[in-house]
Amino acid sequence: IKGSLRSATIGYKPQLARSKNGIITALELPAGNAPDSQELIPVMKQIIRRTKIIPEMLSVDDGYSSLHNLKWLEKIGVKTKSFNGINGRRLTSDEDWESEVYKAARADRSLIEGLISTLKLVHEFGKSRRRGLENNRAEMLEKIIAHNFSRLGTLRHRRREKERREALFE
Repeated sequence: IKGSLRSATIGYKPQLARSKNGIITALELPAGNAPDSQELIPVMKQIIRRTKIIPEMLSVDDGYSSLHNLKWLEKIGVKTKSFNGINGRRLTSDEDWESEVYKAARADRSLIEGLISTLKLVHEFGKSRRRGLENNRAEMLEKIIAHNFSRLGTLRHRRREKERREALFE
């Protein structure tokens, strides 16, 4: 019987946001199995609270699609609101959907998938050694801080290398 060999697994659905440079700017870890569409606004509020910046562009998967989220993002001033998938397509005008900005936003959405793969591979993000929501949130935050420090080191190294190359041609 299909499924008879499977056992229930208790887990969490972390919600992450990343900056253009790959820095994780928000982590939400809701209790229970909350739908993604209900988590977009809390994540955005966390981003704004932490960075004091309203993102110009947002690209998310179809699970975050809702008219309520779209209206809220318009209200706070997010210029490009790309909900990828069939539901997001329904919320987006033909003009916006076909624009180069929205095409680029849809292409950029895959960056979060790469980030999650890196978090799982390098920082064991998919595995928790702790029990309970708050303890798991703390462990995930520790892993995100480690990732952000590593990412900052990479960005600084790239900037120094660019400056070094530019200095050669002065």
